[in-house]
Amino acid sequence: RVPKIDNTIEELGWKPGINMEAALRRIFEAYRGKVVEARTLVDSAN
Repeated sequence: RVPKIDNTIEELGWKPGINMEAALRRIFEAYRGKVVEARTLVDSAN
């Protein structure tokens, strides 16, 4: 089940401060420097 943001806004009286595109950009930017580390973990698990 995927929660609908409209329901969250209505039920909690909360509203996101930024849009989805900006949120995703911030997430990707935050983890950009971790790519090599993550790939090493994945490769070592195989």
